[in-house]
Amino acid sequence: MMLGLLVFASHVRNLGVHTLGDLLALRLREREARIAAAVVTMLIYAMFTVIQMAAIAFIFNRWFGLDSLVGLALMVAVVGLITVLFVHIGGMPGVTRILVVKVVLVLGVVAVLTALVLAEFNMNVVSLLERAEANAAPAPGGYELLEPGRLFGEGDARWVHLSKLFCIAVGVAAMPFLFMRSFTATSGRDARRSAGWASMIIVGVYLCMGVVGFGAVAVLGADNIGVIKPHRDISLPKLADELGGPVLVGVL
Repeated sequence: MMLGLLVFASHVRNLGVHTLGDLLALRLREREARIAAAVVTMLIYAMFTVIQMAAIAFIFNRWFGLDSLVGLALMVAVVGLITVLFVHIGGMPGVTRILVVKVVLVLGVVAVLTALVLAEFNMNVVSLLERAEANAAPAPGGYELLEPGRLFGEGDARWVHLSKLFCIAVGVAAMPFLFMRSFTATSGRDARRSAGWASMIIVGVYLCMGVVGFGAVAVLGADNIGVIKPHRDISLPKLADELGGPVLVGVL
């Protein structure tokens, strides 16, 4: 993602295009390039829409205690309508300002969670790692939590893990909205500067998420970490609830 931003940000801005599909259409056959870009864009947005709808329902359920399926569906529809309205009214600059607010909230929650996890262990990272290793669920191959080889596993599990790494490294860089943001910059130079700042922030977030991840294992234990089928993996909200209470869960 960071590499994609740094390489393409200024080009997307200087050429006045919004997506990589527009960029490819300048060099390749325009019809085929735009069709391929449209298909990829719609698939990505469809998956993101499903995830965001489930997240909205989870927030209303957790923060407001709303259990009715009809009520949750109504709240999701209302939030979706509001989203469509501010996109229609504000355009690209308006959406960018909304995203800035979201980024500030996310960074604030991650920073607070990281601080709470470190405070739980008196700012001692070694104690955090030792507790996480002691509370981790046993791996099928017998690997410890911090031992090399645990995630790769054996047999077909290695290919599954490699496919996840590929999706994280390459798939995120193909998200259209990453490059749409570059068009709001006033110049190619500003787009590169913005991409540089974004890269540094992303590195910091990933470092914090490492602390939060080990903190979830250490604080919650192996029995409370995993997948709940209706909501997928909710270990992060569980950790926020344990350390910060329902308000932090709602903000998350």
